[in-house]
Amino acid sequence: VRNANVTVGTRPDGAPAKLFLNISQPPEKRRKVQVAAKCKRLLMELGAATQDVDTEYSTGQVWYRSVRVASAINAGAPAGSSTTGSQGWIDLKTIADRIKTDVNTVKTHWQQLARMTPLKVLEFLKAFEGHKPLVPGTPSLSKLIVVVLQEIIVEVGIFFEDDGHWTLVCGKKAGEWRGTAIAFRSSLTHHSATIHPKGSSVVLSKDNTTFGVICIHVPHHATVDETSTILADFDSCPAMRQHRTIVGMDANEIFSHSESASAFPKGHTGRGETILTWLANGDFRFPEQQLHLPSHFPYSGQNPRRLDYLVCRGIHLGGGHVGDHRDRAHSDHEPIIGHLPVRVEQKQFHKVWGPRHLRHDFQDTLSLGHFLHGDAHHQLAAVCKAMTNPGRAMDKFDETKKLKQLRREAQRTPPGPARRTAWKEVQAMHRQEKKQWHTKLNEAASKQDWRSYRAQKHLLRTREWEHYLLDDANWQGTLKHHFEGIFYKEDPSQVTLQITEMRRELARLCKVTPWHPFTLEELQVTEGRWPRRKAAGPDGIIHEALSQLLRDDTWMHRIVYLINDIFYKGTLPELLEKGVTVLLPKTATPDGWPDTRPITISSAILKWIAQLVLRRTQHLFTPVCTLQWCAKGRQSVEMLLAIRKIARMARDWGGPFFIVKIDVRK
Repeated sequence: VRNANVTVGTRPDGAPAKLFLNISQPPEKRRKVQVAAKCKRLLMELGAATQDVDTEYSTGQVWYRSVRVASAINAGAPAGSSTTGSQGWIDLKTIADRIKTDVNTVKTHWQQLARMTPLKVLEFLKAFEGHKPLVPGTPSLSKLIVVVLQEIIVEVGIFFEDDGHWTLVCGKKAGEWRGTAIAFRSSLTHHSATIHPKGSSVVLSKDNTTFGVICIHVPHHATVDETSTILADFDSCPAMRQHRTIVGMDANEIFSHSESASAFPKGHTGRGETILTWLANGDFRFPEQQLHLPSHFPYSGQNPRRLDYLVCRGIHLGGGHVGDHRDRAHSDHEPIIGHLPVRVEQKQFHKVWGPRHLRHDFQDTLSLGHFLHGDAHHQLAAVCKAMTNPGRAMDKFDETKKLKQLRREAQRTPPGPARRTAWKEVQAMHRQEKKQWHTKLNEAASKQDWRSYRAQKHLLRTREWEHYLLDDANWQGTLKHHFEGIFYKEDPSQVTLQITEMRRELARLCKVTPWHPFTLEELQVTEGRWPRRKAAGPDGIIHEALSQLLRDDTWMHRIVYLINDIFYKGTLPELLEKGVTVLLPKTATPDGWPDTRPITISSAILKWIAQLVLRRTQHLFTPVCTLQWCAKGRQSVEMLLAIRKIARMARDWGGPFFIVKIDVRK
């Protein structure tokens, strides 16, 4: 076909366009080439000399210093080698021995090779914080809201990652080499995340603005029919049904400006026209994005081309341009950046409930005496919040001054090999400091340092399971229906009548019963049994703060007055009645709301009142509690041993033997 030298048109630069034919290699042969290329890149990144590496792409085999270290087929795999997918192996131990490096270092490089893993994507996005553009007028990357990515190393399925600043939805279909991902600020809510063949989609919301985001990757070897099939799968996704939709695609096609339609370019191949036809049928438009500039710079040294595009519908993307940040992403593609008219502030929580700890200077707070506004409970809550800081008192990772300075220098370095080297140094130093901090944390935790132990446990907690449940567009209704089936079994009117009757009976008894207010001694006795490091309720009061106030000459009498006033009036302060319900997962990956356990966090004052009542009425429970087993510190194993002993005694003595199990209804 190429030798026929048939001219079919004219290129944009005026040169004649020749008829050509590309024949795609079969999937099995492409897989072998990918295995060999990935192994070779591993050796290059570990410092191997080019002349020491021999690669046979047709069979997927790689030799290093005359020793075979990888193959795309399972035959001949040495013991201890790692798999490279459904077929193939790589001998990481031999590579480590030959290069004279640690085998764990080689394994880490192999797992994170070539493209971004989900965790590396979050680290990459977080590195843009504080970014200042080198060219005046270009937007700062610290204001990124949504990022569409292709060629992500991920397993088959759909996955969520969250670091508190960014949320990432990623995945791929079975049989695909790499996956796609959509990253967005955690202050945006999401639902209907879907993984498609060669792409992904999600619906995002902020306040009253809802828009869909679609990520598409058309492979370079896809035929016209395969491209039509890939695009048709997006027609029924929820993101496509939104009035506002943004599409980020690696089309592997060159689109150029059209003289007849300024908002829609023209293609140069049948596959390109197929993509443009699908976009036109969906009423999409191409915003200004410098179509004349290339976005793909092949490692092989071929001519740069424009293959990546932003397309929108129902929303205006302004300021579109081709970025210059591929060296930071270790990619051969430049990003296409546009201005999204959605204001997203950094996610901040102004909550007072949850973990809190005493400040080092809380004694100075007590001496100020600026907490005399409002009723007694509001005064107490104000001083407790002033004495404490939110969060646990635990060790946190802080970058050294040298690393911060190195990061600032890398941000000021112009694009090119120098900036790529600078960011590699930043990442290497960051990993080294993080590793040293983890080692120090583990050593301190092994020596019973509880601050380090709490920090270690905090690192193991994840929030990904929340996104699986919240991705349902009707998650509020599903959640309400589930918990109504547990807690909403009684008729509300009957419950109200019963409570009203109980209050009337209590009011009648109060008129004929002497009033015995609680004393300071009773408060001190119950306070001595309090557990520490418990979460604060909606009023922000924790046990540690109350313990300190109970030793203050002024506040101890205010606390006694507050508690007695509550009992005398028979009403609770408004803030004291409120609670916060938190859902904890029963399993590592809950499949639905039934796999979560609700925990309600109430005020420490409310718990204190319950303990005072229980202490006053303990003598009434003693006659009926002599045979109960529930007690602090007792384990189920001890109960089983006791039951076995009682059963043997009952058999030996011939007397009756009863076991009563009481399950309190929710």
